[in-house]
Amino acid sequence: MPIHDVGYRRWQGTQSGFGTRWIAITNKGFEIAFRSQWVRRMMFLAWLPAIYFGAALFFFERTFENREIFNAVAELNQAAEMAERGVHAAQGFDDDDDEARPPGAPARPRIDLGPEGLDTEQKRRNATMRMLSRTPLLGGLVALLGGSGSEEVFDAIVSQDDTKLRRVVWSWFILKFITTPQGFALLLLIGWVAPPMIAKDLRTKAFLLYFSRPLSKFSYILGKLMVLVVMCSMITTLPALILYGCGIALSPNLTPLYATWDLPLRIIVVGLMHSIPASLLALMLSAITTESRYAMFGWYATWTLGFVTWRILSLAYLSQNQDEGGDVPFDPLAPLALEDGGGWIYVSLYDSISLVQSLGMGVGDFNLQAQLACVMLPLVSLSCFAIIWRQLSRATLG
Repeated sequence: MPIHDVGYRRWQGTQSGFGTRWIAITNKGFEIAFRSQWVRRMMFLAWLPAIYFGAALFFFERTFENREIFNAVAELNQAAEMAERGVHAAQGFDDDDDEARPPGAPARPRIDLGPEGLDTEQKRRNATMRMLSRTPLLGGLVALLGGSGSEEVFDAIVSQDDTKLRRVVWSWFILKFITTPQGFALLLLIGWVAPPMIAKDLRTKAFLLYFSRPLSKFSYILGKLMVLVVMCSMITTLPALILYGCGIALSPNLTPLYATWDLPLRIIVVGLMHSIPASLLALMLSAITTESRYAMFGWYATWTLGFVTWRILSLAYLSQNQDEGGDVPFDPLAPLALEDGGGWIYVSLYDSISLVQSLGMGVGDFNLQAQLACVMLPLVSLSCFAIIWRQLSRATLG
């Protein structure tokens, strides 16, 4: 018996709008990703560091009630200022305001600290931070916060403004939670999930089935991208928001809420600063090959080599600066100026993203180094998107 009408049938169901067709690809991506037990285990283990950081916030709030500890900060800062005044007095100049100088008197001299060109204000900051690092109970916190070298962090530590200090400490703790343990978990998760997402479609010609339907290349890329972005948010943004909520709930009063009311929005923005460029890079590596193992190797090699290279170069430049200016103590965590070799930070995508994230959380300085990082990340993201688009165009035309 002959069979007639063997062609495609007209779809009788409800059609989704053009702007939501990528959701079908995202849902299928979630279904495939969560079939792996390793993915489920990584998602679970990624939440464990929140317990440690939550305990740190709780300890800080309890310690913050003892004002004697934090009042010592201002005393040490005042001692550093007095030491600075003593240096100027020995040189025959008073450390009053410039307007108080007699007419025709020379400008107040600056202390030469070698090639870094640091003035007396920077020297006072460094001296204060060194004294603070030796303070009982507060020393560990100051050593960690001061490692960024940010003026925002320093000003908050030495100030008597409770709101400013609490805001900076909370922002710093949450930033370190997002960038350190969660950032490492994010790299492992994307490196496991992303490599086969486009490479497998190109190898099996599954993209022909996708594009035989009213689906654009933009919707296809967006659907794949949202799989990674949502999964990254589940191990970075969501735990950070819950950590913030638990910190507010365990606080003795609602004062932390008043000081940190904008942190939830900053957490969302900072999470996207990492997940979107990283996800686009992973999809780009998956699109330029049909073998997912090559994409996985390229992913881990890009992050590992960049991270290790920047660490080696920064230590080399810092030790070189120490040799040229012997009175400056060596600090492996000290920020490296752009003109002193700090431009090599851009070889490490991890550190470049962390630099931008510190701005987003309000604990970083908007200097030239950070401005270039803010320009670099969008350029990297757009370049990865353009390469993915080109690879899909070549595959559909070929």
